[in-house]
Amino acid sequence: MASQDPFSSSRTVVIDESSDLLIAQGNTVYAATPLFFPKVQILGSIEDVSEREIISYTVKEGDSISSVADKFGISKDTITWANDLSESKIRSGQELIILPVSGVFHVVSSGDTIDKIASKYEAESDQITEFNQIESIKEGDILVIPGGKIKKPVVSAQAPTKKTSGSSWLIAPASGYISQGYRWWHNAIDIANKCGSPIYAAASGTIQETGYDSIGGNYVKILHSNGVVTYYGHMSRIRVTPGESVLQGSQIGDIGNTGYTIGLTGCHVHFEVRGGSNPFASYPEGHRF
Repeated sequence: MASQDPFSSSRTVVIDESSDLLIAQGNTVYAATPLFFPKVQILGSIEDVSEREIISYTVKEGDSISSVADKFGISKDTITWANDLSESKIRSGQELIILPVSGVFHVVSSGDTIDKIASKYEAESDQITEFNQIESIKEGDILVIPGGKIKKPVVSAQAPTKKTSGSSWLIAPASGYISQGYRWWHNAIDIANKCGSPIYAAASGTIQETGYDSIGGNYVKILHSNGVVTYYGHMSRIRVTPGESVLQGSQIGDIGNTGYTIGLTGCHVHFEVRGGSNPFASYPEGHRF
């Protein structure tokens, strides 16, 4: 006897055991009870990216560095360093950079390694890589350095071993007024004037380096005969080239507002002395040259 094709005749079969399915017309399956959707068990959560981000905060009336630090759970030094503050006061409407943890931020430059950065800020290399979720770095990267510290530089008041005849050591690099007073962690001041105003070599020397970075903008470094380097940042125009010799008072560039500047800083030159004392450290904000 030939076997019968199960789909050759019209019939209805009902399976009435524990099954939730019905077979109709011998060839159609449909649910007899509502479909069951299993509940999803959450085994873990993804860390909130915002907990690692640098944010901006607008100072409100009555805020102080201490209260803002408490609000975000970071140290007062963290706010001072990140915002390049020379005073203990902040003003309503001022924009502050807020790091996600106590420490510092660092913009990677040529030659940097994670170990070098960790050593510079007395931090741990593995904490830097873990917090920033990185395996390698490249020039221009911005890193948060958990627990990092900016060390006060050890400076020397030693005069140059060689001077240009008739000149004195380190003149003001521009005319204008001090818009940002002395900051020991940079050994620097800012001198403001109109954009395009000339910037002068503070002493005779050799142009060590020129370029642009995300912090200093257009910058020039001059190596002097005693090993001290002077740094001029935020230029609108650079007028010298590496290897060139310059005399004290020679124009090396123009005042600008390039690079990373916070708030309404206006056009100015950031003047920094590396490896020596800054003769304008005691000058008050507003002092005119």
